[in-house]
Amino acid sequence: MHRGSTCITLVRKAGGAPELGRFRATLQRLAARDPQAHAQRLEELAYLANVLVAGCPYAGRRLRPIEAVRIVAEACERGFQLALERERAARAAEPDADARILSKLGAVRVFRIGYHLLAKGSPGGSEGWIRMVLRGGGDQP
Repeated sequence: MHRGSTCITLVRKAGGAPELGRFRATLQRLAARDPQAHAQRLEELAYLANVLVAGCPYAGRRLRPIEAVRIVAEACERGFQLALERERAARAAEPDADARILSKLGAVRVFRIGYHLLAKGSPGGSEGWIRMVLRGGGDQP
């Protein structure tokens, strides 16, 4: 992984048209709103991908960097969605509340929320959902 990579890929709709996931779209808005917080989130994303490459075995081997990026992307997307649901009332009246929430929570916390959410909801735990993400089915469970 190189420093500063966003570590987030495009999410595709069922029809195949690309759309930005809510996490990535918010990350892009954060760049305009608070460049320092945006840079910090990018550092956190690179850190998370590197941690997975170094210490998350999968199928008897280390994860490849691109696999770690996909896992970080999916976990952050899910964690951010849950964090937004939890703060729905507070953000309803606030402009650009998504960026405020991401700035406040940070990518590491969002990842942890999403990782645990996905691991609990997948057959086979964390290895089960990692397998699903790497096979291209990251929009489930």
